[in-house]
Formats: sequence, C-alpha cells, structure tokens
Amino acid sequence: MKVYVQLGRNKLPYSINAYQALKGFEQLGFEIELFSKLSELDPTQIEQQDIFVGGIGTIRQRLHQLGIAY
Repeated sequence: MKVYVQLGRNKLPYSINAYQALKGFEQLGFEIELFSKLSELDPTQIEQQDIFVGGIGTIRQRLHQLGIAY
C-alpha cells in the first residue's frame, strides 16, 4: 500500500496538514509517492486501497475514479 501526497506550486506538500500526514505515514513505514496532479499518475500503478492526501478537488476526482458517490 502506498500513500500519495499532493504537492503545491512550491514542490512541497500543499498544506501543513499534508506535511503532517506525510511525516506520520513515513514514521509508520508507508511508501510515499509525491504528485502535483492526479492526471500525472499512472492509473495501472494505483491500487484501490492506496491512501491519497490532497485537496478537495483531487480527492473528489479520486473518489470518482473509484466509482464512489460523494
């Protein structure tokens, strides 16, 4: 299982909350993948149980990809 963390324009986690999530998941031993836009990720490499940390629009887009109504 991977944790995908969205980056902001400055190439750092997009918010302090995303940064804290990144650090917490690192300490727990999760594999971390950084991304700016969901569209830049290879969908064949993403598993349903992977965790996403991102903005509301990104999370809604991911839920849509999974077929989950929100």
